[in-house]
Amino acid sequence: MTTIFDLTEREIEIARELSHGLSSDEISTKLFISVFTVNTHRRNAMMKVHAKNTAHLIRKCFEFGVFKSREELILTGVKY
Repeated sequence: MTTIFDLTEREIEIARELSHGLSSDEISTKLFISVFTVNTHRRNAMMKVHAKNTAHLIRKCFEFGVFKSREELILTGVKY
């Protein structure tokens, strides 16, 4: 699946985990990848959406429907 920004599934997954407040170290442990790889995916996603920082990346992902809105996450029982 690609999005309006052609983000990969992994880039979306990393952005979603960041939006849940996880650190790069926590994401790397959860996904069984290195911190370097997490940061590479974050950096690539930021470049694709022209984000200035991680908060800007997350905002753009919500704005353009890359992942569900906060309300949808709450309705599906996902901790936000």
